[in-house]
Amino acid sequence: MNAVAVNDALRRRLDEDVARDVWDEEPTLALIIESAAGDIAFADVPVTSRTWGMAEPFQIIRLAALFTSEVGWGDLLNPGDSLVGAVLFSEGWGVSSSAPDAATALMAWTQAGKRLVDHPLAVEVKMVSAVLVDGSSVMLTYGRRGVELPDTKQANVEGRIPDALREALSAFQEVAA
Repeated sequence: MNAVAVNDALRRRLDEDVARDVWDEEPTLALIIESAAGDIAFADVPVTSRTWGMAEPFQIIRLAALFTSEVGWGDLLNPGDSLVGAVLFSEGWGVSSSAPDAATALMAWTQAGKRLVDHPLAVEVKMVSAVLVDGSSVMLTYGRRGVELPDTKQANVEGRIPDALREALSAFQEVAA
């Protein structure tokens, strides 16, 4: 697996999504596939609009992992392809980095039980959250209208989404074997 090629493909996909300038889209769960020639592609895991509306994305990813063997998702791989990861393309909220000590202010905000969307510096973001078979994870973000965010690329991300993606990746690996 070529980690640089995977990161480049993830960045290109985010850039394409941003260039379309379409917001309020549903999340997309996909497998990251490497062809025998070394090309990186994404195979969308079929999740319906209705399903995305039923629960939080991390819960939907976990449900997808439970049903991998029952819905033929092993068919997403062609002969010679390698499964190299799982990714969630989604939208959410971040905080602009234009304020001094934005991270400290954000921590205080959330610890007070306030929602991120209600923060005065909140900005919509497009996000790419991925986990790879080598155990690494990455998160890329882009603020709406180019608003600068504190960390647009984070490695070894932890949380509900990466944890759910790890479960899904494990299940997909079993089906692909």
